[in-house]
Amino acid sequence: MNEGKETLRTRITEGIGELKTMRDEIRIKLHLAGMDAKDAWEKLEPRIDELEARARDLRDDMVERVKDAVEDARNAARRVQNEIRRAESP
Repeated sequence: MNEGKETLRTRITEGIGELKTMRDEIRIKLHLAGMDAKDAWEKLEPRIDELEARARDLRDDMVERVKDAVEDARNAARRVQNEIRRAESP
């Protein structure tokens, strides 16, 4: 496998690690969040689990598509975190 694919695999692994950390933080703070954030989280959480499973079975031709999916999920998780922060603010 070429170096570019390995770099993408590393970025995917790092992205999934970041998603898992964000997932844990979001779970802790969800009880403080409003219904909109909870609804967004209920849609996002299964995607994180699916991405983790897909990354384990990653074929070379799928690397780019999974990388894009991880980035989309990270952006969605950031939006949920921002929603939670807004709900926590007085």
